Amino acid sequence: MPGGNFSLASAINEQGQIVGRWGNSATGDPALGAFRWVAGVMSSIELPMGPNAVAVDVNQSGAIVGWMGQLIDSRAFIWADGEVTDLGVIPNGFTGKAAAINDVGQVCGEGALVRDGRTVLHSFMWKGERMIDLGTLPGTAFSRAADLNDHGQIVGYCHNAGLTGLTPFIWQDGVMTNLNDLIPPEQNVTVSIAQAINNAGQITADESGTSDTVLLTPIAPPIGDINIDCTVDVDDLIILLSDWAQTDSLADLNGDGVVNVLDLIILLLDFGASSTP
Repeated sequence: MPGGNFSLASAINEQGQIVGRWGNSATGDPALGAFRWVAGVMSSIELPMGPNAVAVDVNQSGAIVGWMGQLIDSRAFIWADGEVTDLGVIPNGFTGKAAAINDVGQVCGEGALVRDGRTVLHSFMWKGERMIDLGTLPGTAFSRAADLNDHGQIVGYCHNAGLTGLTPFIWQDGVMTNLNDLIPPEQNVTVSIAQAINNAGQITADESGTSDTVLLTPIAPPIGDINIDCTVDVDDLIILLSDWAQTDSLADLNGDGVVNVLDLIILLLDFGASSTP
């Protein structure tokens, strides 16, 4: 950008649109700015809050997410066709930073809040004008969302102070699960940080204790296993009933666009079925 001396790209979509951050490390004017690159032209993304802005991800329709403000009061945003939606901060917290946006407009990220007298980070999901605190895995205080797919499945990692206790997670339909609990023991693989997930449910993650990256591919669960815990049980039934009549739920088992009695019949026929994680 004119006036800058660096730029760092963070994401690209299938139309070749690129987003990232730019700035001037010598003068600090700006320290951080958000940019989009389209058809050979880089332009600054104008946002209502400063002094900093960072663009992190872009979906196939060109909607861009990131954060604006300062580290102590950052707010997540969506930029689309020149219009900015301020997603705000995590519930009961004071910051918000978007990490990824899918092609149905759902966003994941993280925000700071105070728990037991100390500042921690929790992952969030923004869906339908509402931000949800995803919480953490048992025994951890921080959670960091990294990516989500078009089914609303979110991956990332949890940890404690000093990045101790790194534990990867997958979150869907209100349930956060330790990814290591889903890897068959005979694979002899333990992962620490989940980095990305695609629409087939495949996840890339860092292997614990090495510099290797692993690809996790889900084993097809029974059709009625909505929460993917490898068993069709009352937990799946509760999810289906709570999502009754919704049009964008994993509980839409027959794919007709709505959760209804046909999905309930499929689940009941599959009730009790299980598979290997």
